[in-house]
Amino acid sequence: MDKLHQIIEDLSAESTVSLNGLRRQYWVTVLTVTLVIGIVALWVFNALGASVRPDYFKLVQNPLIATKQAVPFVIFLAAAPLGLLLMRPEAQLSMKILPLGLGLLIFPALTIGTLLLMTSDLRGSAIVGNGFAGCLISILLLSVILIAAQMFVVRKGAVTQPIAAGAIIGIGSGAISALIYAFICTEDSPAFYGFWYSIGILLAGLTGAFIGKFTLRW
Repeated sequence: MDKLHQIIEDLSAESTVSLNGLRRQYWVTVLTVTLVIGIVALWVFNALGASVRPDYFKLVQNPLIATKQAVPFVIFLAAAPLGLLLMRPEAQLSMKILPLGLGLLIFPALTIGTLLLMTSDLRGSAIVGNGFAGCLISILLLSVILIAAQMFVVRKGAVTQPIAAGAIIGIGSGAISALIYAFICTEDSPAFYGFWYSIGILLAGLTGAFIGKFTLRW
């Protein structure tokens, strides 16, 4: 065990200098890929007849509609530092994961709160909406590209918890994808987006964990 600890300490010392460079590369990569994917995705959505609503910037002043993008943004901001942290071999999540956990609870809480205010005959249709399949598929497809971009940078570190790192990267990617999808999402009820965005983000997390198991090992 002493030898193992010494190896980890040596790796940590060697990686300290390069970590700042990797962090910069990470943020540049994420911002660039997000911008490109966002532009391309919105163009594709528009070509398929799902364009950004003309009165979007007026609608987004409604707190419940703004929440569709605000919460995913909060989730990403909570996940990104954890992904960067896990590039260090001695990294421990412990209580650092609490903000991410709280962020992931916001959508479910909104969904439950909204459903409780509805009559039982309306709850099912409120959750199903008019396009939950398109919502999930869009978030997952977009997240895979973002997962690949983030892992390209993170794997240059010394990740000793590849599944955890992959899951966190996936959650962050799913959150960005949900944020992009929200631009064209016409379902404004938290009963819908709170439920399906959460499912999409968690599925992206599972996808990231699976990919990370194999690509982040060293």
